[in-house]
Amino acid sequence: ARSPRDEQIRAHLPASLADPGTEFACAWLDGRAVGFTQTRFFPSVWAPGTEAHLEDLFVSPEARRRAVGRALVRHVLERARARGAARVTLNTNLGNREAQALYRSEGFAPQSHELYPDGYEVLWTRSVVDEDGARPR
Repeated sequence: ARSPRDEQIRAHLPASLADPGTEFACAWLDGRAVGFTQTRFFPSVWAPGTEAHLEDLFVSPEARRRAVGRALVRHVLERARARGAARVTLNTNLGNREAQALYRSEGFAPQSHELYPDGYEVLWTRSVVDEDGARPR
């Protein structure tokens, strides 16, 4: 997926910030924002109570390898516990070995190969809007 353009972020961020099911966290070093998370909380039939999904974790290149990502992950886990979530899920790129190492070291485990004995779980997506956010039929 492509990164959203600035005008798309400006258009959609206010609704995300106002959504009680979405939380953002920001990491700061030397007075500058260097990372953030976006976590969604929602009721689930698969987990008792609430489920948390770490939608996005970003650390600026100059702040990487300074434990910023680890601090953000731990913050998400604390917030999930505080909101009564039974589990936290996330997706990451198969080739992003540094992120995978971080998530493993914080107790996450890949599930796609373990969920079903007949094959991998597959995430299917389909856009219902075009690149400009219009909703074509």
